[in-house]
Amino acid sequence: MIGKISHGNSFGDCLDYLTRVKQDKQPSEKRVWHFIDSDGVRLNVGEEGWRKMAVTDVERPTLTRSKIKDPCGLISVGFSPIDSDRMTDDFMLKIAHEYMEKMGFGDMPYIIVKHEDIDRHHIHIVALRVRPDGSVISDKNNFYRSKDICRELEKKYGLHPAER
Repeated sequence: MIGKISHGNSFGDCLDYLTRVKQDKQPSEKRVWHFIDSDGVRLNVGEEGWRKMAVTDVERPTLTRSKIKDPCGLISVGFSPIDSDRMTDDFMLKIAHEYMEKMGFGDMPYIIVKHEDIDRHHIHIVALRVRPDGSVISDKNNFYRSKDICRELEKKYGLHPAER
């Protein structure tokens, strides 16, 4: 298992990247992504203006404070091909929730997207870093914390290390 952390300039940019805007007109069975979970975000995919609604839901708490550079956490969680037979959506979701809790995103609005564009199972998590009171979840030492959390979850669930 590997957790790669990127900075999220805005929730809208992250959402557009993960949901491949160019695929909006494709039928759902032809898309290489699908949502497997969300909280605090309306995801009425296919409805006119659904992206704008989702962005409004997530960015509302950021209005309580001055702008910050990276209001979202964008995390790719990849799994070893050796574990592919175990990687159901429910199992990956369970791991994602534990990962988010340990990283400090447990009670924040988020989306989890599964991508099927490469041959190994992976998900993407986008979570807001600004709490409702305006305080910000620190991103200090995220790389090291993520690595430790991944090793902990690998051990707990008997997973194999993944390569970048």
